[in-house]
Amino acid sequence: TATYTTTSLAAGTHALYATFAGVNGFSSATSGTATVTVVAPGYTAALSPTAIGIPRGNSGFSTLTVTPVGGYAGSFTVACGSVTGLKCSIGSSSLSSTGAASTTTVNISTANTAALRKPVLPFGPATPQVEYAVLGLSLLSGLGLARRRARTLRSAALWVLPILLSLATLLGISGCGGSGNSTSSATGTYSVPVTITPSSGAAQTVTLTVNVL
Repeated sequence: TATYTTTSLAAGTHALYATFAGVNGFSSATSGTATVTVVAPGYTAALSPTAIGIPRGNSGFSTLTVTPVGGYAGSFTVACGSVTGLKCSIGSSSLSSTGAASTTTVNISTANTAALRKPVLPFGPATPQVEYAVLGLSLLSGLGLARRRARTLRSAALWVLPILLSLATLLGISGCGGSGNSTSSATGTYSVPVTITPSSGAAQTVTLTVNVL
């Protein structure tokens, strides 16, 4: 039995064999070839699942597993790339390697933004027809009061109020074009990059596919 130990082999695949030159009447011989693969210290990163579906306004996640190989020992920093329309966060952005795999979560939620609201009247939300009707009645009321009582200070105060109400309604018509509901990410497919940066070595990026339903 022969034993061979070395630390000089580079990363990659090597073919090793032994030879015997022959001595004391024993013939020379050559052994069969043994294939040895030397793995450089590093790591692998994988998402499970690699694609998730999220209804609009909801959230979902995928699990990221970072596995050291070749005796790698060190730490990792995990970060999301920016994607318009989605919010991405990492459950634990810092991982430590002790030779075993480490996991964290990649959390995705659709981005919610509150839209502008239309004026709400006692009988329900104001439609454009109702808004213009209120505007017209306010103007007519103000003009009528102005004609009848334009010579007194008290009458001035009475017709200024309807005019101010008219202006406020006009601003509501021009500025409140959105609905009262929140908006969320548009339906479609998004690609979210997740970058793993080791304390030594090259960074890797994996991609999470997000389908907003």
